[in-house]
Amino acid sequence: MIIRRIEIENFRSYYGNENNFEFGEGLTLLIGDNGDGKTTFFEALQWLLDISNTDEVQKNRALDNFSEMRKSKLEIGESANLRVKMEFDHDGRKSVEKMFVITRKSEDHFDVSDIKFKGREDTGEERLSSDGRRLIARCFDAEMQHFSMFKGESRLDVLDGPKALKMLVEKYSDIKCFDDLVNLTSNFESKAQKAYSRESQNDERTRGQAQVYDRELTKLSGEIQEIRKEIKELSTTVNSYETMLKNLEQNEDTRERYNELSGNLATKKSEATSLKASIDEVKLNRNLLDQYWIMCAFPSILSAFKDKCAQLSREKERLREEFIFERGKEQGELNRLKQENEALLNDEAQLPWYIPDDRYMKEMIKVHRCKVCNTPAPEGSDAYRFMVNKLEEYKKHISERARIKEEQIKLSKKQLFTEEYIDEINAWANRLSGPEEAFISGIANDINDRLEVVSRKSEELSQVKKEIEEIEENISRLLIQAGNISEETMKKNNSDVHNMYRKKGEIEKDIKLLEDDLKEKLARQAELKEKMDNLNPGNYLSRLYQKVHIAFDQIAKASMRAKENNLNNFLSDLKNGANLYMDRLSTKDFHGKVNLFYKKDTEEAGIRLISSNGTYIKKPSDSQKTVMYISILFAVSDFAYKKTDEEYPLIFDAATSSFGDAKEEDFYNIINDVKKQCIVITKDFITGGKVRMNDVDKLSCRVYRIKKAEGFNNSDLSTVRTLVKEIKTED
Repeated sequence: MIIRRIEIENFRSYYGNENNFEFGEGLTLLIGDNGDGKTTFFEALQWLLDISNTDEVQKNRALDNFSEMRKSKLEIGESANLRVKMEFDHDGRKSVEKMFVITRKSEDHFDVSDIKFKGREDTGEERLSSDGRRLIARCFDAEMQHFSMFKGESRLDVLDGPKALKMLVEKYSDIKCFDDLVNLTSNFESKAQKAYSRESQNDERTRGQAQVYDRELTKLSGEIQEIRKEIKELSTTVNSYETMLKNLEQNEDTRERYNELSGNLATKKSEATSLKASIDEVKLNRNLLDQYWIMCAFPSILSAFKDKCAQLSREKERLREEFIFERGKEQGELNRLKQENEALLNDEAQLPWYIPDDRYMKEMIKVHRCKVCNTPAPEGSDAYRFMVNKLEEYKKHISERARIKEEQIKLSKKQLFTEEYIDEINAWANRLSGPEEAFISGIANDINDRLEVVSRKSEELSQVKKEIEEIEENISRLLIQAGNISEETMKKNNSDVHNMYRKKGEIEKDIKLLEDDLKEKLARQAELKEKMDNLNPGNYLSRLYQKVHIAFDQIAKASMRAKENNLNNFLSDLKNGANLYMDRLSTKDFHGKVNLFYKKDTEEAGIRLISSNGTYIKKPSDSQKTVMYISILFAVSDFAYKKTDEEYPLIFDAATSSFGDAKEEDFYNIINDVKKQCIVITKDFITGGKVRMNDVDKLSCRVYRIKKAEGFNNSDLSTVRTLVKEIKTED
């Protein structure tokens, strides 16, 4: 079977119907970084090949595999396909396609159609439709998938488990044909033995001894059966402990690494909790809203306010000086008027202004006589003119006095800045300065400091969260590489391991005692059977049954030995084939030799890596184990070709994550030259998110780059889409 093409439509991150892959008969690489959709491709193929679940079960699970992006874009009443199709060669071109139609019925409800599982076969003359399940069962059954599809390094050990060897032997060796022969001869031997025992007890010559042997054999048979049952039950328990201890032993380094990662994870989570608590303590809402956040601009406003106050004070002083200057000028003018008014008397001797007054002066002018000196003053005389002038001067003097008085009153009333507003404003500026200004400025600084703390700690928290995600991803990858061992197993401490060893040892002692007892009983059984077989029957029929029984016993034993020899030869050939691949895949590194061993009681096979001097390599590196398992897989594939004359692909998802750069390069260069279809899904050849095209170009195989489309929201699955691009064609 050679896969030629795979189409994926709306399966999880593979949005749309443009996700197509073409495959040649050799190596094909699917390169992607973490989260780009590598495992999704592998699981899409598994989903297509799943024929174990009922249609109803698959229908119920279909919506979980439907693209979240396509789901988010579906309008009510609109439909889309969930589909995976594979075209392949197997006695002609064939294809299988699994599909569901998803219809949006409402905002929150989707309808899933019945499954459509189509098969197509091209016979060369016509193209026939068939049931997809039957086509998969015929061309790529579960047993073949077990030796073909591998998710992670931990799944490479195809001989792990009690059923694996039997499956492998039945599928790819001729041992199965011995089963019928062994069963047939054993059945004949059992019937012949019973017939002989019956006749021996009826024979007069052997009756007594035969009955004694038969009773003891019957009792021994029951005891042997009970001992074997007990040994089997205890062995199952021991196997359980061995499996756990083997995992712990093989993954001791892994467990140490897990404990280290777990410690780092706990530290980082504690750090994240502390950072979050520090951020929460800041309480931005309270500190920004309750503590006068609006006063953050106060220092600059107060500075401008002080400048304005200073300007007002300077302006007030200037205006005051101008006012004083103007008052001085007015006062000088008033003094000048006074002086002029006093000079009206022309330096002559003056009488008091109130003697005479204007009424008295008018009377003297009217009677033409000076009543001061009682001298006549006829009209036109000097005395008369003198009195008239004096009267005019007096009137003028009185008028000037009135004006001066008025000016004096005006001058006394004229004032500047009758209110103290500017002084009050200055007082406010002074009060807002000093401690008050420092306090309010401190609020702004405090808020800025808190914002800076929040920003810095938020960045630290973001970095710690990334580190936590990275550690969790490393733990997950570590558990996968270790064989999907549970975290509980990894958490087992030395005390748990010691207890398991102690309990296992105690049970093994019990088994040893039972085995010793069984050995004695089997020896006694063999002794009794031999004595039974050596009886000397008296009649012809008893002697005939005796000969038939002995003959079938030898035939049954020969059939069993032939089956065991054939199995040993099969395992030896498999081991030799694996070692040839080991030599090819690890030309530059120490790799040891593959050794297969067989447990007859449990019919299990195991794989060990040994040195050429026979030393068991107790702790091979992960890369050594990976190469060992892949070598076994290639050898198994060769057996399949010899047995069925049919190739089948080897599909690896993240099988080489334990390789270093040098090992990785050598491995791909070699596997590139192996004439076998291999599909390798890997993040190798990627550094810093970019494909190392110089290394890729050294290969002659087809290479695809699968990558998340940019612009996705890391918290919204419906924004994630895997893009498929062929970056290198097959040379």
